[in-house]
Amino acid sequence: MDGLAAGSAYLADRGVQVLLTVSPVCYEAFLPEDFVLAYRAMVAELRQRARQHAATMSFVSPPALSCDDFRDWSHVNNHGLERWTAKAAAALDGRAAR
Repeated sequence: MDGLAAGSAYLADRGVQVLLTVSPVCYEAFLPEDFVLAYRAMVAELRQRARQHAATMSFVSPPALSCDDFRDWSHVNNHGLERWTAKAAAALDGRAAR
């Protein structure tokens, strides 16, 4: 068992659910293609890991934000923050309902 799975199992034994997420980024407009590909691979890996350990963790992907929702490639503006917070809150509400 790897560290992520072991950590989530440890927390599950104590009644804690793990919520994995990544920060939203506006990468296409600002970053080189190799970074974009690595970022997408990381998101896919986290999503897969959450599926493998669905009893103890879940994954919330970043909302579909446009580059108009950012101040730069990694910092959302107020509008982007509202959209991201709403999606994360909805995911947390769904987890609490289980």
